[in-house]
Amino acid sequence: MGWLIRNGLAHGGTVHFDLRRNPNPNPVIWHGLSISAKQQDEVILGNFVNVGDLIVLSLEMEEHLDGPLPSVPMEDQPRRVLA
Repeated sequence: MGWLIRNGLAHGGTVHFDLRRNPNPNPVIWHGLSISAKQQDEVILGNFVNVGDLIVLSLEMEEHLDGPLPSVPMEDQPRRVLA
C-alpha cells in the first residue's frame, strides 16, 4: 500500500497504476481495503485513506523495515496535574 500512496501523491493525489508497463496489475490490499486499477485517477486522501490511516501505515512500514517499534508504558509517563 505504501508504494500506491506514494505513487498517487506524486501523480496529483490520485490512484495511479502504470498500465503501460503492467496492463493488468493485481489489486493492492491493506487492512481490508482493496484498491485496483478500476479506481485509476480517483482521489486517494478522503476516499480511500485519511490522515490516521497514513500514520498507521507509516508505523507499520517502519516496523516492517526496522523491526518492532519501542513502546513506553503509560504508567512510566510523567503526570501533569491541571489546575
